[in-house]
Amino acid sequence: MEKKLNIGCGNTHFKSSEKVNWINIDIEPIKKPDLLLDCTKGLPYESNSIDEIYAGHFFEHLTYPDMITVIEECVRVLKKDCFMIITIPDMVKTYKYYNEGKFSREFIDQVAFGREPNPINNHKQILDEEYMIKVLNKYFKNVQSIEFTQHMSMPLKLNTHIKCIK
Repeated sequence: MEKKLNIGCGNTHFKSSEKVNWINIDIEPIKKPDLLLDCTKGLPYESNSIDEIYAGHFFEHLTYPDMITVIEECVRVLKKDCFMIITIPDMVKTYKYYNEGKFSREFIDQVAFGREPNPINNHKQILDEEYMIKVLNKYFKNVQSIEFTQHMSMPLKLNTHIKCIK
């Protein structure tokens, strides 16, 4: 059975099946994850034991050093030739639409800083496609932007999706 992680799952829980065991991980008990965990402290899995990782709207909630720690842990637990997909709110795209008059300043602030019920979980970084690819290329053999249908409440055109193959 494949083992897949959904780190920083929030309210987006993936369902397991006969072939796939999805483990939804979050630090907030209110999100009711399968595993309550602070991923910056490490992932409780053996090296080379995970088939896929999804991190949707997660990395912007971490400081840069914590983001690197989690990326290194993801690389450690992923099997060779397996992958991680990340989704980020892309601030370059967001500002483009703002400059075209399509979004309000309040919306820009929400994308940049977050609007979490627990303020400690608001955004700690502003991310974009070029920056994330540069960071991820240090850890994965193949990193590329992809089209991806999984997204949260933000308009899809503001998100960047990146697939990273170990």
